Amino acid sequence: METTTTTDLSLMYNLQELEANFLQQITEILEQQALHWKQKCTMDWYKFGDLDTKFFHGIVLQRRRNQFIYQIKGTNGVMLTKREEIGNRFIVFFREIMTTSSPGNNEELFDVEAPTLTEDESQCLLREAQDEEIYKALKQMRL
Repeated sequence: METTTTTDLSLMYNLQELEANFLQQITEILEQQALHWKQKCTMDWYKFGDLDTKFFHGIVLQRRRNQFIYQIKGTNGVMLTKREEIGNRFIVFFREIMTTSSPGNNEELFDVEAPTLTEDESQCLLREAQDEEIYKALKQMRL
């Protein structure tokens, strides 16, 4: 019959303690990762448990692409496309409007061309979705 020594028991206890600490660290890392993606995505379906899917990451990447500024018009009407030029133009623009000695109606702030939908695009958005379209969309999501 094998006898368990105090040293063996101590080693087993230490291994169990190390394993518990390791599992706790993994859990904390996974919770931090989930919080990170929740903050990036902010979509309702996140609340229902869809955590780490290709679709989820795709939403975050698409939002980043949509929010990226690819070009702006400079003071002389020339389009600026380089990140550094765009950044410098924003700095100059906001420095000018924030340090003006005579604030007023700054027409330049509201001179923005917002994209509009064509009549066909509007009708397409207003029509009822067909079962085949829903099925195709769900199939593409690879749930």
